Amino acid sequence: MASWKSESEKVLSGCAQEIARSTAGIVGYDVIITDMKGIIIGASRAERLGCHHEASDEVIRTGHSSATSAEVAATMSGTLPGVTHPIASLNGTVVGTMAITGEPEAVQPFALIVRKQIEILLREQERFALTVNRESSLQDLVQEMVSFAKGDGDEEALAARAGSYGIDARWYYLPLSAELYQLGRIAAGATGMGREVAEQEIYRLKADVLVEIRAAFGDRRALCTGTVAGRFAVFWPLGSEPDEEAIEEAVNRGRQLVDRLGSRGHKIAIGFGNPARGIRAVAQSYRDAGRALAMGKKLRRGPGVYRINEFRIEELLSLVDRRNRSRFAAPITSPLRAQSDWEDLKNTVRVWCDSGFSLVDASKRLAVHRNTLLYRQEKIERLTGRKARDFRAMLELYLALVIDEYDGPAQKE
Repeated sequence: MASWKSESEKVLSGCAQEIARSTAGIVGYDVIITDMKGIIIGASRAERLGCHHEASDEVIRTGHSSATSAEVAATMSGTLPGVTHPIASLNGTVVGTMAITGEPEAVQPFALIVRKQIEILLREQERFALTVNRESSLQDLVQEMVSFAKGDGDEEALAARAGSYGIDARWYYLPLSAELYQLGRIAAGATGMGREVAEQEIYRLKADVLVEIRAAFGDRRALCTGTVAGRFAVFWPLGSEPDEEAIEEAVNRGRQLVDRLGSRGHKIAIGFGNPARGIRAVAQSYRDAGRALAMGKKLRRGPGVYRINEFRIEELLSLVDRRNRSRFAAPITSPLRAQSDWEDLKNTVRVWCDSGFSLVDASKRLAVHRNTLLYRQEKIERLTGRKARDFRAMLELYLALVIDEYDGPAQKE
């Protein structure tokens, strides 16, 4: 209770002056607000700020309202004739007082209205503060999960924290990581008006996108939050077993989200991990989602939905240092790279292998005539010395092309 009360007092202290000024302007009487020590922290007459309002002491002690006549007020420090009421926080705890100046009988009706208005405004501020604090705590939780996946952190403590946000250790979850493109450029229109305006624009955009993400994923008790920069995290619950239909539903919702935000001019990419149960596995899968996002943006070059299983080869090759990757790939790809139709040849190899060496399927995927595909294969065989139906030879060529693309420059966002 003490921590809640302390936070509520902080909220009241932060908004007391504005509330006192605005409510006094409406009712036409002077209004003050005090803290739990009877010190005036909000006043329509600024000279009263910081003074001790003695009439508030009894109200704070008893929790009951009091009326102060002119005669009694004359015997008290910092007190004028009027009515003093306790101010209750969101959970009903007294966090301060408010007083309205004037003949008690005349101002009592206004005092009740002002007290109610102050408590409404205070509770709105408290709810906002609770939301902000929860978001900040959620962001910390996600960051702890990332660190834990790297080998740092206390698993038991992390599981307890995750459980307080509804992550059930008995359930499977499908983690995803989403990122906004061009976050800096989006706010560029506001930079001419100053850094503060630009920051507000970025904050508003991130808040709007988070609302859209929660609308897309939040109806199944999914945990959704913003993380660093323009990134967002979602933990999609699958239940006691990893249901393929639920996984596909999450992926489809991701695609719909990309399309919906795209229609509003906002580009977003989403990476999916694999179903996982238990805090260690969920944390690792969330890190996988981040890798899928990074590789999808680099290799597929655009907004979209990317699943880690689509990039397992790239992930495996990334474990080899770049110098050794280049030593393997460069001699294999250089004869093709020197050709003017390098892009066509590269795509032909990738599609030919992905289609299982099927002329029909490969032609359809490349949208070319069968004879065109055969011509390209003959050219590739002549340049590389590798037969199109030699699995090992084509595997080496395929991996070399994957490395070439992986190590190549990413497309500008």
